[in-house]
Amino acid sequence: MYVTCPVWRRGRGGEGERVAIRTSDVTRILDPKGISGVSSTGTEHGMPLPGGASANGFGYVAYRRILESQLVDISPREAVRRVGDDLTVFCKVPYPIDSCRVTVGTTSYRLIPNNQEEEVTYSGQGLEAGECGAHIKHVREEWNGNISCTLPPQTGSIELSASMRLLVAKAPGVPQLVSPPQPTFREGDGFVAQCIVPDGRPAAKITWYFGKFILYDRLFVLRDTHE
Repeated sequence: MYVTCPVWRRGRGGEGERVAIRTSDVTRILDPKGISGVSSTGTEHGMPLPGGASANGFGYVAYRRILESQLVDISPREAVRRVGDDLTVFCKVPYPIDSCRVTVGTTSYRLIPNNQEEEVTYSGQGLEAGECGAHIKHVREEWNGNISCTLPPQTGSIELSASMRLLVAKAPGVPQLVSPPQPTFREGDGFVAQCIVPDGRPAAKITWYFGKFILYDRLFVLRDTHE
């Protein structure tokens, strides 16, 4: 799709002329918050555009509106749940939609507001409000990973999507203490020991004690064993 915006480049006789750029180019250069995962090369008062063009502040606002209309807002971005817990993920665009699809694990669910019988059901203010929310009634172990939503675009035929990270909590394994084999030490000797807590998700928090006192100094995290 092509749009004509107030992007100026030097024409014949030094006159400025308008040029048309693709929406894909707008997305590529205008994403200062990194929402789409593409680095921005633009600034508010002057930014490089295809063909050496530059945009003024008014042009930046116009491009930003085009970009924002093509982005999906998803919340939360991350969540931690235990097996059996529920979770609600909201996806939203600033225009009415006619479909809502959410992928959890390896299964894609087409969500319909008046169908509340499935394990993943619609949640939100309605498709006409641009909301595609998913209520997951019982989180499963195998759903640890990304959850994505797919919505139709305001114009064109390329669907829009966004994803969040679900961390399904997992109890850690039995702690393992690895220490030197020697039974006694002299004053001034070095002592190095490791506490390994495998398979925890998220990683287990480890506290070291010397008698009744908590040790804070000279402690190092050597390896994070959570998935």
